[in-house]
Amino acid sequence: MRPPLRPIFPVAISPYLSSSIFISRKFYIKFSFFRIVGVIMVEVELPEVGKVTVSRTVDCLGMVCPKPQLLTKKALKEMKSGEIAEILIDNPASVEAVPGVIKKSGGKLLAKIKEGKTFKLYVRKE
Repeated sequence: MRPPLRPIFPVAISPYLSSSIFISRKFYIKFSFFRIVGVIMVEVELPEVGKVTVSRTVDCLGMVCPKPQLLTKKALKEMKSGEIAEILIDNPASVEAVPGVIKKSGGKLLAKIKEGKTFKLYVRKE
């Protein structure tokens, strides 16, 4: 039996699914219990920092403590030095707690931007 094929495109991952889906012989999607969204490179203009390239997005919308902290720690652990991640949070308690986790995990908070009820935290792995 052949091993499953890896996806050749970034895939958004839902937190509530844990299964595999074969779309066709060329496309295979694996779902898991975390919400780290692909490796789509996006350029963002940050105040006091300038243009940066975001290589990873961690979607923590709708999650309560300690889930956003754990996902942030996991993302920082998987990142290489110099990479930048965008963390999306809508829980005010998590917005206050995540910067401490970032510092302890070897990251640096570049910016915290509020858009409506959502906060976007931009983090660089040191």
